[in-house]
Amino acid sequence: MTEAIASQQPLTIQQLNHTLIPRLSEEWKAWVFKVDRMLKQGRMFTTDTVRTWERCLDEMAQHKTPEIVAFTRTIRDLWLAKVGYLVNRGPSHAMDV
Repeated sequence: MTEAIASQQPLTIQQLNHTLIPRLSEEWKAWVFKVDRMLKQGRMFTTDTVRTWERCLDEMAQHKTPEIVAFTRTIRDLWLAKVGYLVNRGPSHAMDV
């Protein structure tokens, strides 16, 4: 869903910024908190899975559209704060360019 929105024209993304993007951001936050809870309950994820999440979140946080960057950096940074230790990264190691 996020990729589908990010692939839209800038004007479309601006229009979605007031309706769909806030809801999408909440869903991403819920996912981060669920992963965090699962880890605290002893669930494990493969290194490949975690590295893929890390890479995708970093890529989204470097999107060219300000509306996408605004919420995806927040999600990426939350993920790093909660579970970044899985890949030896924390909030201070965010890779914004």
